[in-house]
Amino acid sequence: MKKPRLPILLWTFFLILVNVSFAAALTPDPRIEAETALLLDMTTGEVLYEKSPDRKMFPASTTKMITCILALEHLDPDAVITIDDQVPKTGGNSIDLKEGEEVRVLDLLYSMMTESANDSAVALARAISGSVPEFAALMNEKALQYGAENTTFVNPHGLHDPLHVSTARDLALMAKGCMENEMFRMLASTVSYEMPATNKSGPRSFKSTNRLLWDEQESSSIYVNGVLRYCKYPAAVGVKTGYTSNALGCLVSAATKDGTTLLSVVLKSSDLGRFADSIALLDWGFENYKTVNVLSSGEELGTVSVRRGSVNKVVAIAHRQVASTVPVEASESVLSTEVRLDPFVRAPVEAGQKIGEIELLESGTRIAVFPAVAAAGVDVGGILSVFGIEDHTAGLIGKAALILSVGLILLTVIYIIYKRRQIRRKKLERARRLREKQAREETRRLEWEQQYEKRYRDSRYD
Repeated sequence: MKKPRLPILLWTFFLILVNVSFAAALTPDPRIEAETALLLDMTTGEVLYEKSPDRKMFPASTTKMITCILALEHLDPDAVITIDDQVPKTGGNSIDLKEGEEVRVLDLLYSMMTESANDSAVALARAISGSVPEFAALMNEKALQYGAENTTFVNPHGLHDPLHVSTARDLALMAKGCMENEMFRMLASTVSYEMPATNKSGPRSFKSTNRLLWDEQESSSIYVNGVLRYCKYPAAVGVKTGYTSNALGCLVSAATKDGTTLLSVVLKSSDLGRFADSIALLDWGFENYKTVNVLSSGEELGTVSVRRGSVNKVVAIAHRQVASTVPVEASESVLSTEVRLDPFVRAPVEAGQKIGEIELLESGTRIAVFPAVAAAGVDVGGILSVFGIEDHTAGLIGKAALILSVGLILLTVIYIIYKRRQIRRKKLERARRLREKQAREETRRLEWEQQYEKRYRDSRYD
């Protein structure tokens, strides 16, 4: 067996040194008081820090993330809901909704995501499912769609119930999924909102319970890793607070810096401690990691042949952003991609259908695989598609054939008319010639008769 060449050994040694240096370069773990926590890169989903992330905890009002996304999926924001007699009975934080009050869905969403109004959450739940238990079942289905396997919801607001539990990991997965919705992101990042008057109330003003978005008050300053700071985190973009006497301080927060978006979850901290914990986690994440985008969502990757389709090829695109989380010291050049598209696909093809793979490589080693999908749908083609001829081309061929057929028919008609006229002219010519011949014969006959008569007369007188 041949021994490895020296350059290969040196390169391998270099990579080991680089990885060791990256690990050694990480700053000390953040000091947090939360009982459980998790920090992830919201673009790649890579977990950067965790503390008992799968321990079941009481999520308090972070629950409202799922209530919000379900309302956005099932209700028209401009629709008006009439508050029933059950909603005003909701305990905890509320905006004092009244029976018979007519409120827009959008106003309920703002009040729930800023003021953390429990009565607004119940109003939305009952508008969607008719009852809280039925809505809770819908919430659990949605949670599972996001991969939250250790979560059980029994109400739409998070008021304490011993059966109402989640985990830091599950809440991170749910928040990551919810933040893909543009309207949700807007609601989650709103600092304040003025709700217009209704038929039962004057205007209402709301301010976000998430101090990361706005609080620069000296009275609520917090210590983050021993440094006194404001609660406001300039890079914050959401998401949702939670607090009950059983759950204590909970916070799901997100922040964006220089193209990197991090998501942190802290559960069972103190009231202000949840903000300090979140800032500590976010700072630590930004200090040590960055997101490197390799391919953008929707970026074209090539084409795949389509058999028996209305078109004979379809464009392949990246289904989502292809990115990787790397240490801040890492060079982006270590990342690359290899695209492997299917040789062909049979019609019909649905938009978003997987038609290949994108391999994300780090220094030549595969670290992740992403789907390449069809940019558009392709219907089954017509008869000529069996020969690889697209319907558009087949249509042009059909039109050309039709034009040619019509042209041939016209030419045939013209030819027939021409031939008939030609035959008629020949008949007329033959008739004319026959008449002339008959006239000449008649003339010769008369001349002969005249000559004969003359000779006969002359012979009688002789």
